[in-house]
Amino acid sequence: MSRCVIIGSAPVEHVEVLKEYLREGDTILCADGGLDTAARLGVIPHLVAGDFDSCIGRPPEEAQVIRLPVCKDDTDLMFCVKEGLRRGFDDFLILGATGGRLDHTYGNFGVLLYLANRGAKNLLADSQNQAFVAVSGMWKVKADKGTAVSVFPYGCVRCCVSYQGLAYPLEHGILSAEEPIGVSNQVIHDTAVITVHQGPVLVILSRLQ
Repeated sequence: MSRCVIIGSAPVEHVEVLKEYLREGDTILCADGGLDTAARLGVIPHLVAGDFDSCIGRPPEEAQVIRLPVCKDDTDLMFCVKEGLRRGFDDFLILGATGGRLDHTYGNFGVLLYLANRGAKNLLADSQNQAFVAVSGMWKVKADKGTAVSVFPYGCVRCCVSYQGLAYPLEHGILSAEEPIGVSNQVIHDTAVITVHQGPVLVILSRLQ
């Protein structure tokens, strides 16, 4: 199947950077104000869903529209994620999900965990950062040398991980949620490997400006 790209309504300053993540064949789902970001990206969404409290533009005629109630349990973005899973997607890219309100940003990290727990590939990206949640297994990280790599236990008190190709190697190291010692490692080879022996973990890659 094609990849499911979900665009949220968080503010996007450098929209041209996000264009690099898009590829032909992506299925685009917009969560409310994400429609305005899609217009700036020059893409036409396949689906727009939300209560339309943060959207300025109008959905294009060719897009499917699902209007959601204002009072609901799921955020508009979470609704789109569940809709993508319902349609059979197992590879998700989430844009427009960081910045602005901190509670929404934190909640969107939880969306990554939701996807990971259901066996779906997940990536959240903005103009400087990428983030994904890994439950277990070996994960290759392709990034420019010097990219900062931070690893945190997520949805758990502690995790067990090993690193290869990072400035500070680790072998079956225990990371605790209350001590963020996994912050700001650094890529020293074109491809690094993070092995999750016990998780889940939240991995954040940050381009240093």
